[in-house]
Amino acid sequence: MICILHGYLLEGSGSNLWTRSIVQSLCRQGETVHLVAQENHPERYDFIAEARRYLPNGTVESFFPAAECAFRVLHLHKPQLGDTLGMCGTSTRSSRMSSPWWISPTWRSRNTWSATSAH
Repeated sequence: MICILHGYLLEGSGSNLWTRSIVQSLCRQGETVHLVAQENHPERYDFIAEARRYLPNGTVESFFPAAECAFRVLHLHKPQLGDTLGMCGTSTRSSRMSSPWWISPTWRSRNTWSATSAH
């Protein structure tokens, strides 16, 4: 099983196109892939088997049913971000660097992200 956190749509260009190509290729090879993304139209992609929405109140709802297909092994998970994306335009560093609501405070306190740590 492979989990990919993308956070955007699967259409368009750049990282959207790259992510779509990677998950499609993995699915065609028989891998089970779980993708966290904001895709609103899973029916457009023949490799998506099911899609679920995660609402802020903790409710999970299926918005694209699982279907039988030889290589449809991608499970799309779509968290409802609400105002989370609105933080990007704020001027304070702490609000821009805040983790999304689905990452627990315990995880955030133990894991810090740094632009220099990737090099």
